[in-house]
Formats: sequence, structure tokens, C-alpha cells
Amino acid sequence: MTKRDLTELYIKLKYGLRIKKPLFLLRVLKGYIEIKLFGKVPLEYVDFAFDYRCNLKCQHCFARSFSLSKDKKKMNIEDYKRVAEEAMKLGVVVFNFQGGEPFLPELSSYLEEIIKAVKPNRNLINITTDGTLLDERKIKRIKELGVDKLVLSLDSGIAEEHDKFRGVRNTFNRATKNIDLALKNGLRVAINTTLTHQSLYSDGFKKLIEFAEKRNIFVNTIFPAPVGAWEGNMKIVLTKTDTAYINKLRKEHPLLRRDVDSTFVKWGCLAVKEAVYITAYGDVLACPFIHISLGNIFQDSLDKIRKRGLKIKFFDHYDKKCFASENYEFMKKYLSYTKGKELPMDYSQVKEWWCS
Repeated sequence: MTKRDLTELYIKLKYGLRIKKPLFLLRVLKGYIEIKLFGKVPLEYVDFAFDYRCNLKCQHCFARSFSLSKDKKKMNIEDYKRVAEEAMKLGVVVFNFQGGEPFLPELSSYLEEIIKAVKPNRNLINITTDGTLLDERKIKRIKELGVDKLVLSLDSGIAEEHDKFRGVRNTFNRATKNIDLALKNGLRVAINTTLTHQSLYSDGFKKLIEFAEKRNIFVNTIFPAPVGAWEGNMKIVLTKTDTAYINKLRKEHPLLRRDVDSTFVKWGCLAVKEAVYITAYGDVLACPFIHISLGNIFQDSLDKIRKRGLKIKFFDHYDKKCFASENYEFMKKYLSYTKGKELPMDYSQVKEWWCS
């Protein structure tokens, strides 16, 4: 095994081996058996964006792209319970909650109820946060509820750069302090960092890698997509040279990884095959950056929606490139579909997506 392979095994064991959750481990084992014996591809991961309110003003934000219209019906606790049950029947063992910012004070009781709704004793529970509103009491409370991992957004190892990107002063100091608090209290921690063509080679990114390696936590590198506040901005998109540089860094720093590294079956884009993103209004998306709905949980079952998505020619295989950030043809043709429209768009409006 290569150093990279060993690090991947270490990461999966560190973040996924939850001895105190035997039912979760049994469900993971069942999933692997079905893959090996029957060639089945289970849905592994559901990302719930349960609210879009936030305390920051990030440069790349796409949460504002989703209308907060009072005419739209939001998912309630019973909806989360039902969808979680449907997801678990499809093989899901990981639920992630994001926003907006999940730890806004006005959302605290709602977040607790949603966590309980997805059966944390049988699943791995993650929360993605900007990390600024946490404190030791909240960290201890979510751990009691069964949360396994906090994923904190950090876009530079230099405070001024991170704060500028996030649009609010002192966000770096609060986020890094709470990373250490979470680790101290026994929560797993990972970092999400959004790279751009401009930031990739910066001292801030180098210092971020040093910060993570000092704490032995992994950094999930998110490639930039020209959506949301970056809609149509191809200047931020990584080039082939940039991607080659990242691959070089990944060999030197094994704790640098991408979402595609965490697949069950094979390396590549896991959208629809192993992961889906569900909005606060029940729209099921292939990923957070492709703002075209495959269906809505108020009209169809998650199983039916996923089967529909797997018929789309882009999501029926494990592509080696991220459609939303690396496939230039896809970005220019299909991400631009949504420009100026109420989001998410409906799948039926993109007829050429379908396989022949």
C-alpha cells in the first residue's frame, strides 16, 4: 500500500469506526457485503440544508440563491424522520447538516430535533459550520445527542485572509478556537476549504495545511464552482495546471483530500450514486453546486427520485472530474441554465440531460 492508501485507511477508521455505535457499524458492514457480493451501489450520504440563514457574508455564498419565499413549504420534523427512513433503506449511513449556519441561536432547538429524527445511534452524524457561534456547552450538547464530526469552514491559515473571504472580522480566531475546543471534548473534526485559481498557491493555504497537520485532522479541498455569488465567474475556476499542482500537494500532504476520496464503491463523482443534497424545501439535488432539482420529497419517494437521477447521463457513472468545477463544457452549458431563474430549477426543463 502507498502512503496515500494508508492515510485513507487511517482517516476512514478514525472518522468512521464508532465503537459506541454498534448498530451503525453493522449497517456499514451490511453495505460492504452488498457491494462485494451483489455489486449493489448503496446511497451512502445525505446532506440536509435545513435552513439558509447565516451570520456571515461569504464571497462564494450560494445559500441566497435559494428563495426563502413564504409560498414554499419547508420540511418539518416528521418529514425528516420519513426521509431518513427512506434513505436508510437505500443504504445511507451518514447524515450531514448544513445551512446557512446551523448554530444560529434561533435554530438551536430545531437542530436538536432534526438530529434526533435521523437516528444518531444507527448513523454517522456530521454538522458543517463556520465555527463562529460554537462554545464548549454547545459542543458537549451535540456530542450527547450523537453528533460524531464537526466540519468547520476555514479558507486560509492567515486570519486576515479568512476574515476577508467570510466578510466578518474575527471569524478566523473564533473558528480556530472552537476547532481546538471540539477536539478537546472528543469530537472528530475536519476542515472544509474552498480553493480558487488565485488562492491555491498562497501562503494562506500553506499555513492552513500546517494548521491541520499539527492537529492531525484532514482538509477537504472544495474546488470552486461558478454558482451563487460566483455565478458565471470562470476566473476562479481551477485550470489543469492547478489540478496537477493539487495532486502533487496531495502526495506530499496525505491529509489533503476531496469528497471523491470517501466513496464506497470507486473513486470519482459520487453525486446521486452515493450522495444527494436536500434543500430545506425538500428538493433533491445531485450536489450542492448543481441547482437543478431531481424531484421533491413532498411529491415522490427518495428512491424514485434517485432512480430518476441515475438515468441522467452525467450521474450514471463515476466520472473522474467534478461536473460543477472541472468540466468546462458542463459548467458553461448547464450551470448557466439556472441564471436569473427561481432555484432550484426542475429536472424536466433540461431535456438533453437524459441518456438515450
